[in-house]
Amino acid sequence: LAKDKKQKKYEAQACRTIGVTFDIKSDYPKALEYHLLSLKTQEEVGNKQGIANSLNNIGNVYKNLSDYPKALDYCLRSLKIMEEIGYKQGIANSLSNIGNIYFSLSDYPRSLDYHLRCLKIAEETGNKNYIDNSLVNIGNVYAALFDYPKSLDYYFRGLKMQEEAGDKKTIAISFCNIGIIYDNLSDYPKALDFFFRSLKIMEELDDKQGIALALSGIGEVHLNQKQYTAALQYLPKAL
Repeated sequence: LAKDKKQKKYEAQACRTIGVTFDIKSDYPKALEYHLLSLKTQEEVGNKQGIANSLNNIGNVYKNLSDYPKALDYCLRSLKIMEEIGYKQGIANSLSNIGNIYFSLSDYPRSLDYHLRCLKIAEETGNKNYIDNSLVNIGNVYAALFDYPKSLDYYFRGLKMQEEAGDKKTIAISFCNIGIIYDNLSDYPKALDFFFRSLKIMEELDDKQGIALALSGIGEVHLNQKQYTAALQYLPKAL
């Protein structure tokens, strides 16, 4: 019996890994199939943490499919179990996912609540990845609420952590986020400064999507200043 239980745990883990792989490849029906198999096996062996992880993974797939009611249902069920077993990293992960789902639904007050709760737990546990992610997510929510000073505060706090970690890609993304806020505040010199700093890193990384994002931002800043010739130097390159 113990051997069978151990075997099933391996099977559940294998299904989870396959599900995650299909998720990365954006093959969501296949991802869902394997995450549901993993959930079934975890339930058979009574592995609560495994059940909660599977529920969370299924919720993420439904989020990627834009089926937000189902995504919320699975992630909330995951959160409930994570809280029951006191697994703080799992709680933080579920809170973050739920915050992102509410953001996708444009329910910004609820999104903010969940991301702030995630940040609190991440700070308690000292999980730098979750702290950084939460700071950026909170910055995104405040940007959507047009509270640009608060948005900048959280983006800069996230940027500081990213620079300490030396994570060039996230630094470049943060530069873009900050550039967008300064553009919205009509502080065009600062907006351009951050977009150009982002562009430099994206070019170093040969990140085509990131390069396009930075070029688009630079073009938008010139467009907002009615500098049409300069805008046309950058916007077509972003396509």
